[in-house]
Amino acid sequence: MSRRVALLLLALLTLGALLLRASGIDYLLPEVMNRDGLVVVRQVEFFRTHAQQAGDPASWNAAYPHLMARIAALIPAASPPHAGALSLEEHLALARVPWTELRWISIVLSLLAVPGTYLLARRFLDRAGSLFSAALLATSLHHVCLSIQEKPHAASTSFVLLALLAALRLRRKPDFLAYLLCGATAALSIGMLHSGFVAVLPIAAAFLLRERRTPGASAWWILGVIACAAISVRALYPFFFEGLRDPIPESMPAAGPDAAGFAGRILGALHGAPLGRLLSAVLALDPVLVLLGAAGIALACARPRIRGDHVVLLSLAVPCLAVLALFQGTLVRFFLPLYPLLACAAGYAFVRARDLIALLARGPAARAALAWMLGCALVSIPLAPAWHFARIRREPGPLREAARWIVEHVDPAETVVVVPNVDLGLFTTADAISQNSLQPWRTIWSEYLAGVHSEDLEGTRHSILIEPGQRPKSRKDLVSDPLGYLKRYRARWLVIDLSGGGQRILRGLAERVARFSPAPADQPGVRGLVLFGTGYDPLAPSASRILAMRSLGTSVEIYRVP
Repeated sequence: MSRRVALLLLALLTLGALLLRASGIDYLLPEVMNRDGLVVVRQVEFFRTHAQQAGDPASWNAAYPHLMARIAALIPAASPPHAGALSLEEHLALARVPWTELRWISIVLSLLAVPGTYLLARRFLDRAGSLFSAALLATSLHHVCLSIQEKPHAASTSFVLLALLAALRLRRKPDFLAYLLCGATAALSIGMLHSGFVAVLPIAAAFLLRERRTPGASAWWILGVIACAAISVRALYPFFFEGLRDPIPESMPAAGPDAAGFAGRILGALHGAPLGRLLSAVLALDPVLVLLGAAGIALACARPRIRGDHVVLLSLAVPCLAVLALFQGTLVRFFLPLYPLLACAAGYAFVRARDLIALLARGPAARAALAWMLGCALVSIPLAPAWHFARIRREPGPLREAARWIVEHVDPAETVVVVPNVDLGLFTTADAISQNSLQPWRTIWSEYLAGVHSEDLEGTRHSILIEPGQRPKSRKDLVSDPLGYLKRYRARWLVIDLSGGGQRILRGLAERVARFSPAPADQPGVRGLVLFGTGYDPLAPSASRILAMRSLGTSVEIYRVP
């Protein structure tokens, strides 16, 4: 395969990866909130307005470093909600903007991992094997799921990979450009996510193992790399520096841990992770990538030839795996930075299998055809759920269908209570807006409506209360005395999102008038699919769950209160 053909195929592969991620980018908005995404949304609001936003700063200021929020803050804010009388759909679109902006940033930055995986694989494999590795990363369900969220994990994976590529260049060619690339990628990796500090490990290994046979830049340039990392920490982790709050001004209380406290909590939690559940969840998301990657690692270990570049790779992989195995709070998404390496190992397994199959062919054309058939067959397995996932994100979920049912069957003057803390995309009355705005964890839609002028809502309003009362006591009241709880708010209707269970709350006490399921054929045991879980809970994504769904979200039931 020529270099030009390989680059063309890589460009098409990256474009395909973009389409898999960009489809249905506004899924579940503004009905469902990802609280991890709210962290970055709050950071962006502050950097744009320099005014303290709703909620405790300790819950969002120090949860993630500030690079992703700083990038998003450079985008001009959407038109204010009081720009004039707008329809319901126009207001819904405005409410989604802060979240879809972050999703677009995550998608664009995460896509760097596709050509990055190809470049990493090219250090060890031929062009066909490298393209296969990049294709597995492009179709990885785990990578797709995190790329389309507001969190920085997928973007961090790209920057860790770029730092690894810069480290490999530094080992082979320690010139000024190599040091510059190492400094820039280390700063970006650290600034995107706490786990991005692992980027310094391959850079340090590459520096120690750098080629000395050819003239290069002065070794003192490594101090520039250290300076870039230090600047990133100082600028994007201001909460690590007690009493030094810039760019957080004095009006903003310092929030979050200092560096010593943060490291102490990590070291204090090295009691072992639930590896069985974690690995089974990773396997359920990307079976081809995991199994072929494991096969590639086994084949490489059978014929060990450890060179300098391999040591650089191991300096990243081995410490990461050790920490993930020991850290009690390890979640499935923490494995994502290792996916490009796993994809390269899978590419090695593919090359070995291709070469073995090629022995059956008699000519170059037959060998090429067999290789293409093998590669396409293997990539089509993860592509099927990834394609279906892209399609169902565009479909209206159960909450949106419930909202349509409310419009068609419920008098706007009758009160509707929605539990738990999810929302219906409908205009609400002034009293309902006021009450919903008092909650410490407001929904995306409730918070948006609280900032809209009354005359700007052009359409019918409904009396919709989102889990009214003092939380979490309201949840206990609903379970212990559901009818009493609903009558306290003069509610005639209850909408239950079953993400947190709740199927038995009103059983036998009220009439269930509607049920909406994300499954093609409503099955009472199927709760649905969300993307915010840890990876081994009942609502987390997997290839089989995704293929079984017609939309995202969880089952929703509507009851008429007697």
